[in-house]
Amino acid sequence: MTNRHSNTIVISIKKPVFLNMLFVVLFFLGSTQFIKAQNKDLTWDELANQYECPEWFRDAKFGIWFHWGPQAVPEQGGGWYARHMYMKDVGRQKFGKMANPYHLQTYGHPSEFGFKDIIHSWKAEKFDAEYLINFSKEMVQNIL
Repeated sequence: MTNRHSNTIVISIKKPVFLNMLFVVLFFLGSTQFIKAQNKDLTWDELANQYECPEWFRDAKFGIWFHWGPQAVPEQGGGWYARHMYMKDVGRQKFGKMANPYHLQTYGHPSEFGFKDIIHSWKAEKFDAEYLINFSKEMVQNIL
C-alpha cells in the first residue's frame, strides 16, 4: 500500500503472520546453534567428563519379545503372511512377498483355505518355555 502524501511504501503485516515469521526465524537460529554444537569433536576423555549416564538407564532392563502364533504354521513371511497370502503383488515389500505363491502351492486358493483355517492349524504342541528362556539368556550373553 502506498501513502498518497509521500513516496514511501508502508507494509502492513497482520499479527499472526508476524508471529509465524518470528517463530520460523527463531527456530532457524536455534537449529543452527544446535548443529554447531553437534559438530564439535570430543576426545573420549572429554566426552566421559561431560556426559552423565541418565538414572533410568542405569536400572534399564533388556527385554526380548517373541512373536509366535498362527503365522508360524506356514513358516513363510512371518507376521505379514496373513495379509500377503491374499495378495498376488505386494509391491516393493520384500518380507513375505512369497506368501501368496507358497499358500497356493501348499494349501490351495486363499478363498478356500484362508488364514482363518491356518489359525485352527496352530496347536503349539512343541512349545517349550524352558528352551525359550535358555535361548534368550544365551543370546543376551552373545550381545553383551
